[in-house]
Amino acid sequence: MKGLIIKDFQLLFSNKRILYIVFAIALFSAMMGDGITLTYISSFVAVMLQVSALSTISYDNYQHGNTFLMTLPLRRKDYVIEKYIFCSIIACVGIMFSLILGLLARMRTNHMKIEIAVGIVIALVFLIYSFIAIPLELKFGNEVGRTIPFIIGA
Repeated sequence: MKGLIIKDFQLLFSNKRILYIVFAIALFSAMMGDGITLTYISSFVAVMLQVSALSTISYDNYQHGNTFLMTLPLRRKDYVIEKYIFCSIIACVGIMFSLILGLLARMRTNHMKIEIAVGIVIALVFLIYSFIAIPLELKFGNEVGRTIPFIIGA
């Protein structure tokens, strides 16, 4: 399972330019904006991180890589558990980034408690979203797996 987590982090960091741009936009907006901007930015970072984490499933399906993974000594149950662990780690990174943004907001405004709370709640909401999307994406495919949780949320 450790190897699968390492593989997913390598897949995630293969798109590191996009992640750098997301974090740079978030930091720039945190330094220039007010409390409402920070709420938006923390939710933006949480969404981008969870979508990136869920995209590793489609990378595994790309060119029948999932078939190759199932030839290794692991079960589908281990694969699914690893995806849950990976999405949880990514959500923790989103929470930590929201905390950092809250501390940066404290330097500019007095809304630190609100920003930290909103950032944590948004990261947890997208963690729950990914917990719903993982089995749907594995069962029905990439498009349906990402559409159904939004319909449920609406």
